[in-house]
Amino acid sequence: MASEEPELSGTQASLLAKGALDHALSESCTVALALLEEAQSLPKGPVASFDSGMAAALCGDQPYALKTAVYLQQNFPRNTLVLNRYVPELQTAAEIGINEPNKALPYLNIPGQADESLFATYLRGMAHAAVGQASQAASEFESVSIRRGEAAMQQGDLLPMAEIDLARAYRSSHDQPESVEAYRSFLKLWESSDQKQSLVAEALAHTK
Repeated sequence: MASEEPELSGTQASLLAKGALDHALSESCTVALALLEEAQSLPKGPVASFDSGMAAALCGDQPYALKTAVYLQQNFPRNTLVLNRYVPELQTAAEIGINEPNKALPYLNIPGQADESLFATYLRGMAHAAVGQASQAASEFESVSIRRGEAAMQQGDLLPMAEIDLARAYRSSHDQPESVEAYRSFLKLWESSDQKQSLVAEALAHTK
């Protein structure tokens, strides 16, 4: 609907970017990248730009993510949120997305900050999981889960993805009861999803 009104092009870009990020988080990169392509020529503010860049990063499109980081620095040079969070998180996610988690961890190993974003915590969990540090990964994903009100209101599918990643981390640590509980929590969050969806099918398989 927004695409039919020229003055709503920013709204269209925001919705497409948000949708792309949700699909990227849920490992549906074909859909995510298609949404990014549709939004590419639309004007974007810092939030939509971050969402687009993060979706690209999580789907392994490092050039797109790094180009977005440069765009944000050049166009919003006085925005502290952009400089302190969006840019470094995009750079970090770009390394994780191309399977270089060891390069990402040095920029993320500052846990416990009072104002740390959910994405920084989540990305650190992803990096730890990628290098086989299951217990550290579980701790980070649990930190996102604890902030579920903030995650549910601000970050789309970040909360359910943190839950399923937490379940995977516990499973890697051979903690079956905790893994099952996290999978069940994920299923409650995604209870309206198609049971044939790959993540839902995974969770159902591990809670029987």
